[in-house]
Amino acid sequence: MVYYVLWRTFASERRAGVSLVNRHEELMDLLREVNKGVFELVNEALKEYRLGMTSMMIMRQLHGQPGCSVSKLSRLTGLAKSHVSKTVDSLSEQGFIDKREDESDQRLVRLYPADKAEEKFQEIHAAVRRHLAVTFADLQSDAVEGLINGLQAMKSILDLHQ
Repeated sequence: MVYYVLWRTFASERRAGVSLVNRHEELMDLLREVNKGVFELVNEALKEYRLGMTSMMIMRQLHGQPGCSVSKLSRLTGLAKSHVSKTVDSLSEQGFIDKREDESDQRLVRLYPADKAEEKFQEIHAAVRRHLAVTFADLQSDAVEGLINGLQAMKSILDLHQ
């Protein structure tokens, strides 16, 4: 509900000619706090699987682009290559990732989700979604729509400036 009120406040101020820029610090603080809170909630849901957020980020990217390298995963996730490499090694040891030599360049290692990974990934993803759904159950649908619309608008603006 707080987010809905915030979104409505920004919308009404914009119509009244009040610049959102004047409230940029408040907005950035809220985004940072929400990001941290969601990160903690997701990590809490992942504890029973002995995985962290980094592992899930890597698995998600790998499911979308099987056969990529550690370097590419690093670029896709925005994480340091050394961190991605360590996490990939751990996921490989746990049986979530298969490492294969590239057919045309044997110096290059390609990464693929292991056979058991797809089913386990779906199970873990469902557990995270359930955990978040319970936490945010009190948010009304119009508040959620307002948040989504506001964040999409911000993303569009950021995309234009990149």
